[in-house]
Amino acid sequence: MFKKGDFIGFDKRYKVLEVLGKGGMGSVLKAYDTFLKRYVAIKTLHEKYSTNTRATNMFLNEAITCTTLTHENIIKVYDANSFNGIYYMVMEYIEGKDLKYWLDRHNDIADRDAKKMIKVIIPILRALKYAHSYTIHRDIKPANIMIGKGKNKKSRIVLMDFGIAKAIENSDYDNQTVMGAMGTRNYMSPEQAFNASDIDKRSDIYSLGVVFYEMLTTRKPINSSIGKTYPPSRYNPTVPRELDKIVLKMIEEKRDNRFNSVDEILIKLLQILKKLNEKTDTIFTMMDIPTYNEEGIIEENRVESKFNNEFENEEENNFIETVTIPEGKFWRGSGEESQIENEKPRKEVFLDEFKIGKYAVSNEEYAKFLEETNYQKPKNFDKILKKYPKRPVVNISWRDAKKFCEWCKGDLPTEAQWEKSATGPNNYIYPWGDELDVSKANINSSELVNVDEFKDGASGYGCYQMVGNVWEWCLDDYKKDFYKDKKSFENKNPVCKIINSQVKVIKGCAYDFIPFASRVAFRLDEKEDTKAHNIGFRVVFNQ
Repeated sequence: MFKKGDFIGFDKRYKVLEVLGKGGMGSVLKAYDTFLKRYVAIKTLHEKYSTNTRATNMFLNEAITCTTLTHENIIKVYDANSFNGIYYMVMEYIEGKDLKYWLDRHNDIADRDAKKMIKVIIPILRALKYAHSYTIHRDIKPANIMIGKGKNKKSRIVLMDFGIAKAIENSDYDNQTVMGAMGTRNYMSPEQAFNASDIDKRSDIYSLGVVFYEMLTTRKPINSSIGKTYPPSRYNPTVPRELDKIVLKMIEEKRDNRFNSVDEILIKLLQILKKLNEKTDTIFTMMDIPTYNEEGIIEENRVESKFNNEFENEEENNFIETVTIPEGKFWRGSGEESQIENEKPRKEVFLDEFKIGKYAVSNEEYAKFLEETNYQKPKNFDKILKKYPKRPVVNISWRDAKKFCEWCKGDLPTEAQWEKSATGPNNYIYPWGDELDVSKANINSSELVNVDEFKDGASGYGCYQMVGNVWEWCLDDYKKDFYKDKKSFENKNPVCKIINSQVKVIKGCAYDFIPFASRVAFRLDEKEDTKAHNIGFRVVFNQ
């Protein structure tokens, strides 16, 4: 197996810096990506399984599943391959500890305030809500929930380990095909323990219910064959009666008696927070996680931090589905594939982390804004809304789009933010790759389509229709040679602002335009008061 100082991958791509953990199936390593200049985590499959087709298929299937899941509360998987006969998976590196580590070191009921626990479970529910459109997790437990360092010392809570066969870790593997029930016994639903193939998303709800019960009470629920599981409030006086009902319904032994979806749980938990008038409180931060001094003694530094604002505005803005674009550098502009001067030079740009709409703003989303603000409606809007609610809203000016963004506490994306979201982590020429494929975008066609179509053309970050369907307004004023100005890049997060300018950048290539313009770097200018049948927008939320 690999050790500190080893290189993994061809051309010495990944340098191993530290072994983070070892298990029966393999190891997890901290490494440095010498090509993209970033830290990564690498999960390896033990070499003794390398000749077992089913084991390697399970490992690779996890990688395939995770690369399709682009959600801020799900671990990101960048790549999977084999090297020197060992299969490995490259993931984002998150500085932090898992929930099990925290629970083990905070086993006093005074540390388990119900409001705090609700705020920890909500990100995991969000992750499952998204993931259940694609897969079932099968192994939810505290060790698979990471409490990592987010921006400004706020926590980032992430769900890990989708689809890998945990049974192998605890079996006497003798190079035979050994695949039993997936999951961990103490958190496994009754139906999963009985028949691993007969499960659905309610099995994940059960497992998360066990985790939630443990978070609130410092103990696991009791199997009905042994005794009675009491409501969490019996052990924790901060738990309201409504929360008792939610947790007990999550862990009903008969799955037909559980919630049918995590949406139902999310709504009820947010109602509880609202009822408690909860605006500020503690949540896990990196400060909560013990660190060690030079003598190896734990130094606890418990610091209270403000409750993450995204929860305060949950009911207000949750209709806009977003993806998180991580901080860091990317290459903007075009190379040899284009000779258009306003795209030159190809330059490395640094951006802070931000969230951007997964889709362009739709007619039905814009209707909510109009209903609350009585803002002037676009041309023929009521008729279009009734017939095409999920198509992108058009016939709106740059100022109209800006007003919508201000209403939902966001903004228009800068040109750099838009381009990074579109080019993805691999800096592709098109959102889907380096080759033009007109089947992956609504370009050179006769009409608009719904904002959630052309899934195969989504960017590497999961943004749909970054090219095709509609042009999209950007925050920037248009300047042909903006990217040739060295001063523009002395600071991170470049944005072009010109006094009294009324000309803005549009990006993305509309449905009725030529395919050549579907390159991510392509940029046009348009007057800010233009209202066109093929210009829309999406929202960005800066951290």
